[in-house]
Amino acid sequence: MAEKKNLANLEKNCVCKDIHFDGPIKLGKGNVIHPKAHLKSSGGPIYIGSYNIFEERVVIINERNDPLNIGDFNLFEVGTIIHNADIGSNCNFQPRAHAESDSKVQDNCIIGPKCLVPPKVELPQNTVLYGANKRRKHKPDVKMQQSLHLRHLTYLHEYLPKHNNCSLI
Repeated sequence: MAEKKNLANLEKNCVCKDIHFDGPIKLGKGNVIHPKAHLKSSGGPIYIGSYNIFEERVVIINERNDPLNIGDFNLFEVGTIIHNADIGSNCNFQPRAHAESDSKVQDNCIIGPKCLVPPKVELPQNTVLYGANKRRKHKPDVKMQQSLHLRHLTYLHEYLPKHNNCSLI
């Protein structure tokens, strides 16, 4: 019940002014886009779900003719690059993680710092990719992550506009 109340407060997207937004991009609701983020489509559209967080220097690029889809409740940490890759929901891309062309990351995945999802690879649901050798392991589906994500979103919606040139759209 508390989660539904929190979602009601996050109807608008919090978008900082110092971002690069180019091409057909459709945002759901409650997303946070930090300064220096770069979202560009020179091909098909980019469809972004709801309640995602895009931190500084995140790059999302779609150069293919098909739409690039990003689900809900994802966290893209500093320096993440998504290049022509589809992303499910409840995923965490840690700093400088990278998803290459035509890869697909299904729901509830964690991509560790500096880890790369190779081209044309599909990561199954609940996969953790970590370490220098891109080791994989399966993790159980944990609902606590979404609760923490909502608290993070609520905090950012409140404080980011106070300290950055942001607008709620």
